[in-house]
Amino acid sequence: MSAPFSFLQPALLWGLSAALFPILIHYLLRPRPRRVRFPALALLRGAIVDGRRAHRVRHVVLLLVRASGLGVAALLLAGPTCAPVGGTTDGDVATATVLVLDDSLSTRARLRFGQPETLLDVQRRYVADRLAEAHRAARGSEWALVTAGAATGSWTADLESLRQRVASAADDRLHARPLGAALDAAVRLLRTTRLPARQLVIVSDGAASAWRDVPPGLLAGLEGTRVTVACAAETPPLNLTLAAAAGPDLVHAAALPTPIRVTVRSVGVATDVWVVARDGETVLQRVGPLPLAAGAAVSTDLLLPPGPPGPRSATISVEPADLLPFDQERHVAWETGPRPAAWLVVADATEADRDVAAVVFRNLLAPDLLPPEQQRLSLRVLDPTGLAAALSTRRGGDPAPALVLMLPNVSVSVEGLDALRRCMETGGCVLLAPDSLSLAPDWPGLRALLSENPPERETLATDVTLRFETPPTDETLTLAYAELGRAVVRQRLRLPGLLGPATVVARYSDGPPAVVARRFGTGTLALLTTTPDPSWSELGIRAAGLLTWLHRLADAALGAPSAAAQFSAGETVTRPFPALTGTGPAEVRALGAAGQPAAWVRLRDGQPGSPWPTVSAGRYAVRLADQPLSPVEYVVNWPAEEFDLTPLTAADLPRWLGEVRASFAYCGSLERSAAGRGPWHRPSPAQALGAAVAVLFLLETVLSVRRGRMPSGSAATTV
Repeated sequence: MSAPFSFLQPALLWGLSAALFPILIHYLLRPRPRRVRFPALALLRGAIVDGRRAHRVRHVVLLLVRASGLGVAALLLAGPTCAPVGGTTDGDVATATVLVLDDSLSTRARLRFGQPETLLDVQRRYVADRLAEAHRAARGSEWALVTAGAATGSWTADLESLRQRVASAADDRLHARPLGAALDAAVRLLRTTRLPARQLVIVSDGAASAWRDVPPGLLAGLEGTRVTVACAAETPPLNLTLAAAAGPDLVHAAALPTPIRVTVRSVGVATDVWVVARDGETVLQRVGPLPLAAGAAVSTDLLLPPGPPGPRSATISVEPADLLPFDQERHVAWETGPRPAAWLVVADATEADRDVAAVVFRNLLAPDLLPPEQQRLSLRVLDPTGLAAALSTRRGGDPAPALVLMLPNVSVSVEGLDALRRCMETGGCVLLAPDSLSLAPDWPGLRALLSENPPERETLATDVTLRFETPPTDETLTLAYAELGRAVVRQRLRLPGLLGPATVVARYSDGPPAVVARRFGTGTLALLTTTPDPSWSELGIRAAGLLTWLHRLADAALGAPSAAAQFSAGETVTRPFPALTGTGPAEVRALGAAGQPAAWVRLRDGQPGSPWPTVSAGRYAVRLADQPLSPVEYVVNWPAEEFDLTPLTAADLPRWLGEVRASFAYCGSLERSAAGRGPWHRPSPAQALGAAVAVLFLLETVLSVRRGRMPSGSAATTV
């Protein structure tokens, strides 16, 4: 985007009229020759005319050169400039300049493998070059430096101190702050200046993500400001990014391997990658090689070994190393607890072995082929007598079952119904499902909480399928819902008179409810209107979907982790952890960071009095002053948006700058960065006109040299 052409002294443009003087002098003062007929020289007439014609052409050219010289000199005196309205940097108007330097993590990308030079080095060199040109600025000009990390600055005329600040910018301070706060500070500085000219120079790595928190119309009201956006790289560097790493979002059984879902993304590089999970220096698992195409992503699952109950964390990294190391590592925290308990309640103890639905449910919840230590749930099969005893024992302090799967026609006492309701209110799930033997299935005392009338068994003339009303919350449920939706249903229960508090969770393809549920406290009462008996449906044949859904119901009863958490770097967090109670100091120690001093946060009734440390990414353990072990672990990750290297283009700028005109440039190429040579600058208008004056003067000198003796204008014309 070019700046408009203007003159600092437009009144002196009247000097262009001086170009007419040589022309007037030439035509007004040239001598008039007299005609004298001299027949003896008639033969020489042709030669004389030819010579005079050449002499006349040289005179015309010399006349034009002299006139042009005067005109160019007048333009030069008028002070030509290409500076926009409101500012110039040519040393003629005092200018207020704000330099904004992006020093976030993404600027630490190296230019080449094996070389220490980074994009930040290129940006700092560009800013230093701008400060080196400050000697051309007019007296009274002032400058300010604002970095993304500090987001503050002040006016100064001490260029040496600014150069030192630029040279040391972000040497010891890692952060992932975008440009929003820094640009807001720069705009406030520009509004306070009283100088007639203003300019804003924004220097970043060239990624559009650096502008992710910049509000639209940033420079509204500063239309007279000259804006330059300089990017360190025209194309993003080749990069491997660990885009996501997530552990269980619910309390996980301590006796089972912990699944970690990992996604790796590539920018411009095709290679094989390895994913590694570590606890300090201990490698927990390594997966690879995983082929990864350029511009694509690949996902994989890690299964970390079981550990003791409580908060846990691990560091996940991707190999090989690339030009930007900070986005190749993420930290994951989760919490483990006791294995969830499930109860399968049948009307008669003998039904558990002869009822097809009961057998399928039992093998889904606790497969006989798996050893007890690998079982996802601890399963108990109960009849009404055993249920009453189990509910009575639980009152003594045993943990509540996470899932109670109840087949029809089970007689439950009033006390038992109250105990089941308390179980649901504390997070448990009671699931009612038909069996294979009952002709009129019902659940006395429980079904009445969902519908007014008993269910009606129905055999379908055409096969139907079921689908869930709400979208799945994660990829695991997505696969489970898809598999459940492919299962054909041939028999089902109809629920007449569905009560208002009950909601339809899933429907059959022809409309009737397939799963209904009602919330009680933090738990759920649900009814599945078909069963995995093959004479009823294919839920038992396509068992993966039903298995995953049942396990999710049990996992949900354990609740979200309360002693493990995940935060973003720089986030202000005062979240209380239930494991931290009372009043007093709590030590926060960075795991795997040798030599880093511990921080202290004071608790008051379990509430932290100051935010938890989240300055840098890592794993942190929290320990009360009077406890030897840490009851809480949390992790801090750099925001994934920081490493989105989608390049910024000139077409993107109006979104943030509005109507303000801005120039878009690149700090330098890799060749310039490696050799350290400055770019060739286009000459200013004054320099170009000065060169034109010199050329015209040289040309006038050459044309003024008389070559040979030709008849002058005062000689007689011979005819």
